[in-house]
Amino acid sequence: MRMSAWDHRSRCALLLLSLGASLLTGCGERNQTLDDSASLTADPAPGQIVDTLTPVWPYWPVRLRVHPLTRLVTNARGDAHLLEARIELFDRDDDGVKGVGQLAVELRAAGVSGTDGHAVAGWAVDLADPETNRLHFDQVTRTYLLRLELEPEQLPEHPVLAVEMDTPAGSVLRDAMRLRTR
Repeated sequence: MRMSAWDHRSRCALLLLSLGASLLTGCGERNQTLDDSASLTADPAPGQIVDTLTPVWPYWPVRLRVHPLTRLVTNARGDAHLLEARIELFDRDDDGVKGVGQLAVELRAAGVSGTDGHAVAGWAVDLADPETNRLHFDQVTRTYLLRLELEPEQLPEHPVLAVEMDTPAGSVLRDAMRLRTR
């Protein structure tokens, strides 16, 4: 059975109207991009009121670890020391991730009880700066590598590396590791 010209035209018009209506209704706020003033926040605490316009990012770092590859390096003469600190961040699924925030690194002298004692050297790293973040991130180990110079007199007998990161969401991530000197 042949379709009349009228049936064909009406079906085409109906198809075009349907397509136009779906395009108009589907192109609302969804295609807008976040500007620089919008921020991603961590998961809300139970009972916390959430701003529904601010997206929640599930892959923020929630844990920090001083990686076991962290080490003290001494040159052949024994007069120059370098601390190669590797810092690893994990999301809530315990996967390694990059992060943004203020990183504070301290070399401490272990106390009598073996806990971390007083600080002998400290460094601050701004991981909120994209260039600094890229510079320190090692893609092979998925850690932040910090090469920190030490004066020979700064190296304690029982060194402990303490790391703390303040995140934009307001949380503080911490870890410490006792370092081998030889």
